[in-house]
Amino acid sequence: MKNSVLLLASICILFSSDIDSQWTQTSAGMHDLRVYSIAANQSYIFAGTYQSLSVSSNNGANWSMVSFNSQLEPVMSITVNNSTVFCGVKYYGVTVSPNNGGYWTFHHPLGDRTIYSLTYTSDGKLFAAASGLISGGGVSGVYLSNDNGYSFTETSLMNKTVFSLTSMNNEIFAGTQNDGVYRSTNNGVSWIQTALNSPTVKSLAVNNGIVFAGTQGNGVYLSSNSGASWIQTSLNNGEVLSLAAAGNLIFAGLSFPSNFYVSSNNGSSWELKNEGLGNVTVDAVCTANGFIFAGTTNSGIYRRPLGELTGIEQMSGEIPTHFSLSQNYPNPFNPSTTINFSIPQLHLPLKWGDKEGVILEIYDVIGNEITTLVNQPLTPGIYSVVWDASNHPSGIYFYRLTSGNFSQTNKMILLK
Repeated sequence: MKNSVLLLASICILFSSDIDSQWTQTSAGMHDLRVYSIAANQSYIFAGTYQSLSVSSNNGANWSMVSFNSQLEPVMSITVNNSTVFCGVKYYGVTVSPNNGGYWTFHHPLGDRTIYSLTYTSDGKLFAAASGLISGGGVSGVYLSNDNGYSFTETSLMNKTVFSLTSMNNEIFAGTQNDGVYRSTNNGVSWIQTALNSPTVKSLAVNNGIVFAGTQGNGVYLSSNSGASWIQTSLNNGEVLSLAAAGNLIFAGLSFPSNFYVSSNNGSSWELKNEGLGNVTVDAVCTANGFIFAGTTNSGIYRRPLGELTGIEQMSGEIPTHFSLSQNYPNPFNPSTTINFSIPQLHLPLKWGDKEGVILEIYDVIGNEITTLVNQPLTPGIYSVVWDASNHPSGIYFYRLTSGNFSQTNKMILLK
């Protein structure tokens, strides 16, 4: 058990004058780094690079580099649970910090393997996708830790290269090389190959009960029934190296030139949003604190205001004196309507894992949630968002704004 050495490498941030219209690199000192993985909690952004782990407490304005055991080792994968950070370090095993990177423990479980992915479940299980790619390395497959990364045991999904992991409720999903997606409902005691059984799956994400799989060459697939069946989305080609979700949005990172896509309708359509990214491959994607971060193959980390990609327009920088939710217009409407609201102050989630600071949701007449239009921190101001109800039937709907202790619900009518 050894302490890490924090190399305080404060880096001045470089932003262009039109930050609100494109991606910008977050720091000069990381411009030439390859970023394998990004994760975040309420306080910190963690970036796994080929030179170890970099940590930022101010959304990329400054970074501190962590050296594991006084060495600079590539960090291939990261996952966080509150202030506990788990890193998969190439040829060095899984390392754990209980305090956001201030102190690290080293027991070298899986130390002879490359750890492509980590996922932490709601019941305290840590899963690792480990590959024995070096001479004398261990068996490739999915491993399970019941003691916060201190030790690992084999699951029954072994002798396969696994690139990606994610979890949903009590289910674990594993994206493999050439064999699609596997699913386990009993913590890896047994695995079932899902209906997506042939492509190489480089990335996985879960959003609102739907599993998304990013493939090598065939774009993005989705399953709404835990893998029993899959639908190929309209993003149907390219190598999808990273996926992330925020509110009702899905983000996909690919290689240049079409390297970043956004979908607001579960993959029915995708919009290319790579202004300012340039000739980069997006290996990692993460959302935090009102921003989306993109880790690239050779150009460090880019960021962009999340509101730019959500369709949320800030109408005024004037700070309102109180919360308000205006009546939508037009009303009745067909097929889209505009909703304005005012935010006088920022409310962050009460705890990590809760919904973000400002939430605007749509419900049908019997109380079923239809979609989430806003789910993120917003700076004080007056905002506008459009709801496109083309895929919904005529009827009465309700929209609710929630932030901190404030909550207001209004009624609207879709008339086709």
